[in-house]
Amino acid sequence: MTTCIRIVRSPSGRVRAELRAGELTPRLLDCGDAHVRVALVATVALLLAGDDVVIDVEVGPGLHLELVETSGTVAYDMRGGRASWRVEARVADDATLVWTGLPFVVSAGATVTRRASLTLADNARAVLHETLVLGRTGEVGGDLWTSTDVRRPDGRPVLREDLDLSRPHRQDAAMIGSARCLDQVTLLGFRAELEGPDVLQLAEPGTIVRSLTDHLHESSLPALSGTVQGQVRSVTRWGGQPWLPCPASSPTSPR
Repeated sequence: MTTCIRIVRSPSGRVRAELRAGELTPRLLDCGDAHVRVALVATVALLLAGDDVVIDVEVGPGLHLELVETSGTVAYDMRGGRASWRVEARVADDATLVWTGLPFVVSAGATVTRRASLTLADNARAVLHETLVLGRTGEVGGDLWTSTDVRRPDGRPVLREDLDLSRPHRQDAAMIGSARCLDQVTLLGFRAELEGPDVLQLAEPGTIVRSLTDHLHESSLPALSGTVQGQVRSVTRWGGQPWLPCPASSPTSPR
């Protein structure tokens, strides 16, 4: 069953959150004039062999949705099986999606495909923080294939990224080398004033900041993510430029 989060404005002008549980259960944390916070709660063990987690998100025009994960996800040893994690999101005109993900751990013996597809209106914004950990402590970790596809409503591409983090390929220097943790903040619809080898400025307004570390606590991106989210809240509540500055300090080096 698909987990659905739909944030719309009713004919009376009030914001309405339409939530439906799947493998994850959405819980309403706060609902204001234009801002909604929703927690994603795992009510069953995830991920096991055969699991197909689907999360469908829609943010209506002029609204701001913040998704908060209450716990990380562990993909367990699947003993030859596989699982998938799929996100479909649509962000309308002048709307914002902020998704703060907790660690997604791929244990030894797990085989996982993770896909995110976003349709972003021309003046919409998104802040996505995802953390991938290959293996629990002392493990090499299983196989992970992850992709992100962001497009405009008319099909124009904004971002397409495919990462093969399976064991035969991830140690390539062009991938993540010897690192075990990939921490990434993706900004769409605006840029961050950052430079460095871990920063990628997209052709359309957008920035990707990535940290590759052996241990998750070595990443500086949680602080960066929190700063950006605060600035996005300020802009969406009080107005301002959609092009937001971030701290001048660079994230930690990948290795």
